[in-house]
Amino acid sequence: MKSGPARFLCLALLLFGARSLASQPSPADPFPIPLGFEPRTAFWTDVFTRYSSDQVVIHNREEPWIVYEVLELEEPFDSGDRRQRKLIRNAQRRSAVGERARFQPGLKERFASGIERSGRYLDEMRTIFREMRVPEDLAYLPHVESSFENDAHSAAACVGLWQWSRGTGREYLRIDRGVDERLDPLAATRAAARHLRDNFEELGSWPLAITAYNHGVAGMRRARKRYGENRFDLVVGHYRSRSFGFASKNFYAEFLAARDVAREPQRFFDGLVYEPPIVSDWIALEDYLDRDTVQHHLGLSDQAIRDLNPALTSDFREGSARAPRGYILKVPAGEGAQVLEAYRAIPGDERHDRQIPHRLHVVREGESLSAIAGRYGTSVGRLSRLNDLRNPNRIFRGQKLRIR
Repeated sequence: MKSGPARFLCLALLLFGARSLASQPSPADPFPIPLGFEPRTAFWTDVFTRYSSDQVVIHNREEPWIVYEVLELEEPFDSGDRRQRKLIRNAQRRSAVGERARFQPGLKERFASGIERSGRYLDEMRTIFREMRVPEDLAYLPHVESSFENDAHSAAACVGLWQWSRGTGREYLRIDRGVDERLDPLAATRAAARHLRDNFEELGSWPLAITAYNHGVAGMRRARKRYGENRFDLVVGHYRSRSFGFASKNFYAEFLAARDVAREPQRFFDGLVYEPPIVSDWIALEDYLDRDTVQHHLGLSDQAIRDLNPALTSDFREGSARAPRGYILKVPAGEGAQVLEAYRAIPGDERHDRQIPHRLHVVREGESLSAIAGRYGTSVGRLSRLNDLRNPNRIFRGQKLRIR
């Protein structure tokens, strides 16, 4: 039992390298373990499998396997809990290394849940990677990005299983008012396979290509020019850039650890139950269709639309945008022929050849986005997404905002 508000387990510079689970890859393995990476990878293996959500690891920022203390909380870590943050700050001060101390919450439960969720998609994802002629084990990367939560959203406005940003996503995916393919697990996987293949062809090694998925190709191109494509250890140890921070330095190590765990999860977790694959039939839309048409004529409920067609946007679900022509509409398995027959019977006046026009608002002097949102019965977040506003507090007089 835990005593007091928190109990501290002093581990005083425990080195993870001594019990690293990493091993040198076979010649056929496209994902080499860089020189000296075993303790770094083992640290992330422990974060994923050893430390629970109510534990916080206080460790060295540059050499994360050096652990100063493991802080045990009474409740799972919550970034918004001020009391927990105070306990963590005090633990960081006790480490006596100032800015070099970092904290990492345990992810054991989250990773185990991600393994179970991966059953929905993993077989199909591996098939996609195989067809795209890139290593199938890249299908484990969503364990690092999203824990296989398709509705995951990051503070940097990245969404979906593969955490695509809107800007990069538009290079590979359809993103418009009716459809956001970042939220289609398999479309996003095909895009990720293309993007990772492009990275590899540009950079020449998978450690650089995978890190570029997090950091960007331009930065990894500069790193390769300085240290070469086969010295990723020097890139992590010595490359300096304002944006090449802790997450980018550790992204490849996290992938290696996630792959090791996901390949043999029974070594680390008991009682895992994989979720069954999501199966469906589909039809290709030849027209723009309103939500009510999809529901009433094709018989798809709100839940079926959400579960099988997560790429259909909230604008579609709320009736202010149409499912576009060319969209592959997923329907319950075994109902494809029935739905196709129903589709052919849709009256002509419910088939459209264009999207619902935008409604625009011209910003007046002194107006705020929240006031505009209230006027039209919408939200600041939705207006920000619709208009690609990075800062909702920065709008100006005369600016034209899309309302729907």
